[in-house]
Amino acid sequence: MRAISVFFAVTMLVISCTTTSIHDASPQAQPIITMFEAIMGNNIDLLKSVLIDSQLDDFNAEPDRDDGLKELERQMLNAYGTTNLDLNAFRYEYKGNDAAGQVVFTCKGKLTDSIDVVKDGLSWKISSGTKGFN
Repeated sequence: MRAISVFFAVTMLVISCTTTSIHDASPQAQPIITMFEAIMGNNIDLLKSVLIDSQLDDFNAEPDRDDGLKELERQMLNAYGTTNLDLNAFRYEYKGNDAAGQVVFTCKGKLTDSIDVVKDGLSWKISSGTKGFN
């Protein structure tokens, strides 16, 4: 019985530490993937759809976005050192519980960042800005 308990604990640890790609990312990572897609596609409404109310208020309080999300795209491309962001180059890992946590994402195995997420009804939404690269 003890061996089964140890096996279960090790299995859960491996599962919780596994990073996944865009194709098999957890539901908790979906708002981050959608955020990237919205920024790269210059789709403000799509970006707003994954922000919780307080983040949406902050976003709406920013100056007019005559260029849509182009400035955010420029910053993101600069941060990742590329001219074309490949969403398949990211890996995602969720750390948290059924209501809230943090999605850690890594680009090309080099740059790591994280964003807090919360469950909002049936979907997950972004509840903080990025934490910065590690």
